[in-house]
Amino acid sequence: MYKLLAYKQLPCKRLAMEDFPVFHRKPLEERIAERQAKLPPLKEGKHFEHGPAKFVFVSLLTIVVLVHVVGLAVVMHFYS
Repeated sequence: MYKLLAYKQLPCKRLAMEDFPVFHRKPLEERIAERQAKLPPLKEGKHFEHGPAKFVFVSLLTIVVLVHVVGLAVVMHFYS
């Protein structure tokens, strides 16, 4: 019913990263190192290295202060 076809086996080239144009960029580590080398030196005491950590720290500090002020107001209202 079905006829088996004999295919000629072609030589297979092993693909490498150089064969794809998207991989012609430098590795991420090298790109980051070059970008950091272009930055000016940091000023002592003027730089907080982690922006999200700064946001979390300031937010928590604000919440703690507000909770203490509200708690103090409640205590003064009911126990005065």
